Amino acid sequence: MSTIRADAPPDTRPVPVDLSVLTDLLSFHVRMLSLEVNRAYDRAFVETPLAGGTGKLTTLMLIATNPGISQGQIGTVLSKDRPAMVRIIDHLEREGLVVRTRAAQERRRYGLFLTAPGARQHRALHAHRGALRTKRSSAC
Repeated sequence: MSTIRADAPPDTRPVPVDLSVLTDLLSFHVRMLSLEVNRAYDRAFVETPLAGGTGKLTTLMLIATNPGISQGQIGTVLSKDRPAMVRIIDHLEREGLVVRTRAAQERRRYGLFLTAPGARQHRALHAHRGALRTKRSSAC
């Protein structure tokens, strides 16, 4: 159970919450871990075009690893609908991190590629990911 700070004003004191019903649920722990990892990435990339959610980060990673991947393929992998993917790709393109290139074989399809700034952001992302792993390993 959480504790109530005695010095907190009465209307802002946290209400005690019994979490025992959740502690045996793997899904609860996975969700808490996911939130913490997302917060760590948000803090690390707050001053960059990748700030504000992991959709941009994971999309950039997929494009780096799979040059020429389509927006639809990324949406399928990340379980994001078309409008969400359009927003993400439009943002990354506006920021100069990715470029859309029409596929030679299928004119309606566009492949996605990192630009030089996109590649730099990808390297920074990998460096941060390595730092998180090191920090997590030393905490165990």
